Amino acid sequence: MNISLAVTIPDEVKYSLAAAIDRLTPIAEATLWTERDQLQLPIVTIGEVAPAFVPHITSAVSTVCANTAAFPIHASNFGFYGTKRFPHNVWAAIDVTEVLTELYEAIWNAMKTFGFKKPDEEFHPHIVLGICKTGIKNQPLTDAMHADEKYDFGAWDVKKVTLYDCKTSKRGKVHRKVNQIPLLG
Repeated sequence: MNISLAVTIPDEVKYSLAAAIDRLTPIAEATLWTERDQLQLPIVTIGEVAPAFVPHITSAVSTVCANTAAFPIHASNFGFYGTKRFPHNVWAAIDVTEVLTELYEAIWNAMKTFGFKKPDEEFHPHIVLGICKTGIKNQPLTDAMHADEKYDFGAWDVKKVTLYDCKTSKRGKVHRKVNQIPLLG
């Protein structure tokens, strides 16, 4: 199983994100857009694990979540990885909060006990909206995103973390919920 942990997004925010995707789709060249039901806020990507190991991960994350109070979060603005002319990953930004960063760190600390290594790159929470095909000039897409730079997708309270099994298909990544772990309160 390819395991990741993410924050689920409420329907009203998903609709706002999907509306932005619908507006950007005609502008973008060769972009695989995330389907509305697959939108999520990834926190930790663990990777391949044996199915028998999932209960151990769930237990460790449950301990972390039991010590983390529910907290507010806000999605706003666009961003991308790559260059303005050749973006390869288009996303909605998350206002980084201390609690979200602490949750990320605490989950990775719990995963260290199983031998998993935290990535070296800085934690940069975001919601993937689409993946652009490599080598395709997509500057009209980044220009349109920049024009809406102050876009507000919505806010919600994070009350649980979801453990997903991620598979790659022709329509992109498909995340299947394996378990939901409530936060304190």
